Order: sequence, then structure tokens, then C-alpha cells
Amino acid sequence: MPYFFYFWFTVARFLARLVRVRRAAARHTAAYLHEMERELNGVFDEATFQKVVNSHSLYLPIVNDSFSALHGRYTNAAEQERSIHYFICSSLLDNFFDHGTLSPQQVNAIVFEPGAYSPQNFDERAFLFSHLFLLRDMKHWQAYGRVLRDVVQAQSDSLRQFDPQITDEEIQCITFSKGGNSVLLCRYYLDSDACEAEEQCWYRLGTLIQLCNDLVDIYKDRQDGIQTLPARCTDAEALAALFNKQLKGFHEQVALLPYPRKRKMDFSLAMAGVYSPGLVAIDNLRKLQAGAESLPPPDQVPRKALILDMEKPANIARWIRYVYRHAWRG
Repeated sequence: MPYFFYFWFTVARFLARLVRVRRAAARHTAAYLHEMERELNGVFDEATFQKVVNSHSLYLPIVNDSFSALHGRYTNAAEQERSIHYFICSSLLDNFFDHGTLSPQQVNAIVFEPGAYSPQNFDERAFLFSHLFLLRDMKHWQAYGRVLRDVVQAQSDSLRQFDPQITDEEIQCITFSKGGNSVLLCRYYLDSDACEAEEQCWYRLGTLIQLCNDLVDIYKDRQDGIQTLPARCTDAEALAALFNKQLKGFHEQVALLPYPRKRKMDFSLAMAGVYSPGLVAIDNLRKLQAGAESLPPPDQVPRKALILDMEKPANIARWIRYVYRHAWRG
């Protein structure tokens, strides 16, 4: 089948399933969280509740199912339950750091010494409940523990991003470690064993997702004084080169996957849908730079110029173009 027809057929099939699976996953996750609230005698704050529901219901059909499809199947019920607990843990861990409700030492204690930790409120009880649930079901203890330690360290290191003196090299290291290891952690919640190239795909996808998030949040991060590579970017082409380098590395790992070519193409197409908004955001920075040697100073850039609205027809068209162009074809 010519690639043009393969592309549109696969995208249509994928989007139809995504809508169906996401709707069902959102309902199931909301009910699951309410049951946890009753069991643990408390409630999630609304922002955290919605974050878990939205994150799991999107991640399941787009990421987890795409990696599982490499093994000729979709994510099963036990894996989906682990994914819900992962997003509970990751959302609450973000809160602990972002809201300062736990010190880095307390975070280390609740994560790495959960049996000895005495929770003081519902959020801590919920984190421990989900964290211990995931640990009980873990097949690869040592590897999982190493990645988990890297995630917590990256979260702690990210507090340094409030320091204007932090170097670009330090920001890149934190960005890639935080994004890459957070996504790699999800590999351990699936039953299928993963080869080295597949684990690299998880990690590199995470670095691309983190870069995308930072590109989308440029205005907010500048207002909050958070130092990210896009927020302090002065040259759109340099940022594009960094993004494309990560993208090239991801494609190289896809090529090494020991699975049928059709499965790898379907997988790569789904992943292109994940990271292509970053390419659209870089296009917006290029327009701002308008061929000059550098981007205009932040105080001269209006808010709406930095907001990425993916509902605009022009941005949707560019997203489709980048998905078509950047998916691995073998």
C-alpha cells in the first residue's frame, strides 16, 4: 500500500479507537479514584483528580497501547490499573515538590522507605497506597529502583531551575533525566519484556515529551521565573537542532526494534502524533525570529505569540504535516 493511503487509513483507525478508549478510561479512572477516596477516608483536590483522569485516559491509548502493540496486543486490565496508580504517584509527587508540602528529605523517605513512613494527610496516604501497590506487582525490582531513584533526583534537581544562574547544560541534563526517566518508568508496568532498543524508545520519547511541555509553557515559565531551554531560548534554529537530534536518536532506536516492520510503522506514527506539537511550537518561534539573528527580547513578545493553540486549523494542518513527514517508514 502506498504510504499516503497507509497514513490516512492508520490515522483514521487510530483516532477512532483513541476517542472510544479514552472515554471509557476516563470513566473508569474517575470511579477508581472515588473508590480510593472512600477506602482511604479523604478526597483528592480537584486539580489532582482531573490530572490523573486526563493523563491516564490519554496515555493509555496513545503510549501504553502503542508499545503493547509492538508485542501484538493491547494493554490488559492489570497493566491499566498499574498505570492509574503511576499517575496518582506522579501527580502527587509533583505536588509535594511544586507546593513544598514535603521537603526533599521527606520525599526520599516516603519513596524509598515507605514501610517506615507515617503519613500525615490524605495525599500522603494515597501516595503510599499507590506506591506500595506498584512495588508489590514489580517483576524487575533492581532496574525499576534505579529508574525511580533517577526520577526523584531529577525532580529534586528541577528546583534549581528557579536559579537564573543555572547553565544550559545543567537545564538540559535535568530536562532529559526528568522527562526520559518518568516515561521509562512506565515500561515496568507492562507485562511484556522490553529489549534495550525498546527501553531507549521509552526514554527518548520522554525527553521529547518534556521538550514539548517546555515549549508549550514558555510564557508561563517566564512569568514564574522557571529556567527551561525554550524559556531562555534566543535562537529558534538552535532549539530546533536540539529537538531534531533527539528525534533522530528516537528513530534510530525504532529501526533497531526486533518487531515486524508494519508494527514499527504503526508505533512510530502514533509517537509522531505525541511529539509533533513541539515542532509546531518551534515553527512559531521561527516566525517570531523572522530571519533575524536572535529572537526578540521576552518583554517585547506578546502573550498570545507564545501560546500554542492546537485547535487552530493552521496548527492542526501543520501537526498533520509533521506527523506525516516524521513518522519512521523503515
